Amino acid sequence: MHKTNIMKHIFSLLSVVIILSACQSNKKTTEKKASQQGDIALSNYIDSVSYSLGLLYGEGLKKQGFDNLNNELLLEVFRQSLTNELNADSALITQQNASPIVNNYFIKKREAIAQKNQAAGEAFFAENKTKDGVVTTASGLQYKVLKEGNGKNPTPNSTVTVFYKGTLLDGRVFDQTKDSPSSFGVSGVIQGWQEGLLLMKEGAKFRFFIPSKLGYGSNGYQGTIIEPDAALIFDVELVKVN
Repeated sequence: MHKTNIMKHIFSLLSVVIILSACQSNKKTTEKKASQQGDIALSNYIDSVSYSLGLLYGEGLKKQGFDNLNNELLLEVFRQSLTNELNADSALITQQNASPIVNNYFIKKREAIAQKNQAAGEAFFAENKTKDGVVTTASGLQYKVLKEGNGKNPTPNSTVTVFYKGTLLDGRVFDQTKDSPSSFGVSGVIQGWQEGLLLMKEGAKFRFFIPSKLGYGSNGYQGTIIEPDAALIFDVELVKVN
């Protein structure tokens, strides 16, 4: 709902992989405590720390987009680097060229995701505009009145108190209020909300169908399931205009 650098992100993730690679080399062979996962055994506290880091960071890397790499090659190159077996003369790719390669990986991945979401959004809004009760504005925002209000309208300078629930087109919830409403300035939220709120009166409940250009656009919302160019749906109840 609220407004929001790839190289910094990449270096952070790569440092995580280095930690993971280093931890995997710390296995001991004394007083083995068998685990329930194949041939893996935890021998001491460092092994437990190593396993925990592998579990946490492995999932983290996958969620950040490292889901189709040659993991054996990746870990072997890090092992060679950490043990000084790899140097500038023996490396197949120089450090200078490595960063642009990884950067390009993320760019291509984001472009593919954005294209998928753009196509899904266009199809959705084309169909949705034909449904009963759905209004399409000049900007491309679509909304449906679920309940009329009888209080005052907010202005761009207003602070509003609302209950809301935000979902993706597939129904996954990414944000919502629960037991208590949320208050914020109208000018501080995404464009689709700004436009939609001005159409409401206190007591009203609307459903906003927000195209990506009125939401988080090509950046998406990092740290959430809102991907680049994702369309959003919000159920919004305007409780009070302050």
